[in-house]
Amino acid sequence: MRKITARIVRFFIESKVIDETDQEIYEYGLEILIENVMLTVFLLLSGVMIGKGIETCIFLFSFCWLRRFCGGYHAKTKRGCHIATFITYIVFLLGIVAFYKVVNKYMFAIYFVCLLILIVYAPVQHKNKVLTESICKKNRIKAIGYTLLFGSIIYIFKFKLPMVSVAVLATLIEVALLMIIGRRENGD
Repeated sequence: MRKITARIVRFFIESKVIDETDQEIYEYGLEILIENVMLTVFLLLSGVMIGKGIETCIFLFSFCWLRRFCGGYHAKTKRGCHIATFITYIVFLLGIVAFYKVVNKYMFAIYFVCLLILIVYAPVQHKNKVLTESICKKNRIKAIGYTLLFGSIIYIFKFKLPMVSVAVLATLIEVALLMIIGRRENGD
């Protein structure tokens, strides 16, 4: 992977698109981008192959979008991050299948518990990425706002397409749990 990113960055340096002094930064960023795209494609293909393509798309979109603003547990390495993401996805799939009836029955109660966790904890900061008070406040407002939006989606789809509602709620549960784990890891 590093050889590929180094060649791409070298091409941009020779084309005078980027400055050579920033080579390491671009190589690192490109490597992360390519690995994340590969992981996303892998998860999407896995979901389609097991008949959970729509649920996988819902998970990936809502999970990645909400985690931007909520924070939570972060692995110590890129490999650890990819493994944790894959495990989170597997737990998501198993959860929506195994606990579908329970989650569907108590959907709104579970949603409000997740909303409460987000209201109390968002955003969970990481020691390697300390947020300014202003960004922290903006992320908090966005996290709560998007959770309310997802709550509306849960309500709208509950009766016509309940699996969509369950998939969104399962994602909220995972985000809330990762926030709790992240706070514990931070010693909060």
